[in-house]
Amino acid sequence: MKKSLLFTVILGAILAVGTYLLLSNSHVEIFPGIEYEYDYLSDRCIEDSGSIALIDLKHGNYSSDCPDAKLTAGGYAVAVLVIGLLPFLVSFILSKIFFKKKK
Repeated sequence: MKKSLLFTVILGAILAVGTYLLLSNSHVEIFPGIEYEYDYLSDRCIEDSGSIALIDLKHGNYSSDCPDAKLTAGGYAVAVLVIGLLPFLVSFILSKIFFKKKK
């Protein structure tokens, strides 16, 4: 029992860190949020709600004086689900497969 729990926690942490690193360095736009883009014709920042990538949050907005992108409450929920809970669910399933009790 202790081996399977230790395996689950260690593998879950490794998968969670790997998932965060993958998503924060790629353009996977699955997180609901608000992005701001500068409109040169009207000379102002335009708010654009939709899906954003974690790389947009990590690197910010380098153009003009527009605010950086930010996650909504749903974006934080998706981030907790995808980065936190999903890797631990996968590690739990793998630990059940590897550490089956033999009859």
